[in-house]
Amino acid sequence: MRTLAITALACLTLVLQSALWRYLPFELAAPDLWALFAVYLGLHAATEGGAPVAGLAALVIGLNQDVLAGAPTGLFGFSAVAIALVAALLSKHLLLRGRVAIGGTGMTASLLGACFVLGLLGAEGAELRPGLSLMAVIVVQAFMTALAAVPLFPLLRRVEARTSRQRARDLAREGLLR
Repeated sequence: MRTLAITALACLTLVLQSALWRYLPFELAAPDLWALFAVYLGLHAATEGGAPVAGLAALVIGLNQDVLAGAPTGLFGFSAVAIALVAALLSKHLLLRGRVAIGGTGMTASLLGACFVLGLLGAEGAELRPGLSLMAVIVVQAFMTALAAVPLFPLLRRVEARTSRQRARDLAREGLLR
């Protein structure tokens, strides 16, 4: 239930971002919200369903980003799954306390996502001209993702807590939990 709620929130947030971001003054570099949701799902994979469930939810989020960005099908989907699985592997070794750690995790997720996307585009044979302008966009995008991670992760924790309380109430009603 928690993974479903976070996935639905991610899809809604991505639609809102794609519709409203162009009206803001920094149109060129938007935060990688898809990467933030994927890393959050990966970090919390142990609480519900494990890495396969987190990977499947990240795939849905990435495919949503593919559609909204007009990217080749599976580009962001594969990248989101890879980020979620890396986060799930590291989840037992990471403790995110404080804004700096959350922002650093967001920045790392964005940079990792950019590496996966550029790697997949290069493997597909797309003509890439990596230069200073592309690197500047990637760095600004990573910084904006770090800034977006600071309020987003606590919001996702609240969603997770609310859905787990609802699940406990449902189980108590069915007599499965005292």
